[in-house]
Amino acid sequence: MRRLVAVGVVVATLTLAASTADWALALAAGAIGALWLAGLWRGWPWVATIGLAGVVSLAALGAWRQMPTLAALTAACVGVIAWDLDGFARRLWAAGRVEARERLVRAHLRRLLVAAGLGWAAGALALGVRVRLSFGWALLLGLLAIACLWRVMAWVRGETP
Repeated sequence: MRRLVAVGVVVATLTLAASTADWALALAAGAIGALWLAGLWRGWPWVATIGLAGVVSLAALGAWRQMPTLAALTAACVGVIAWDLDGFARRLWAAGRVEARERLVRAHLRRLLVAAGLGWAAGALALGVRVRLSFGWALLLGLLAIACLWRVMAWVRGETP
């Protein structure tokens, strides 16, 4: 599992570094990737969260500075996958003995890849679609999205409506 996390970290940071003409951004991506990998090997659980925040922040900054937005989206999605896998591996390790560990890992990977694939596809679609909305409509849609996300999280936690 650590190898998958390491591959995700390397892919996310290399995507950022290779997609930008800004050497400072590429250097920052390399530094964040190196810190994340060092934290992975040293067993520092807090580094994954800092790494994810760094990758997503650099992807947003890169997109703002004329990096190809699809590359920024890809780096952010792969960063989220690496972060999730790191947390999942830590929870499995902390649980000790787990029955049907391989089946549990495969099921988690399937769900994660489906969610990441759908998220990436929705993001890619959103990058290609231009819709003009007034501020009021944008605010209403944002509040509706927050309410829907709130309901989904309650459903995931098993709370009743």
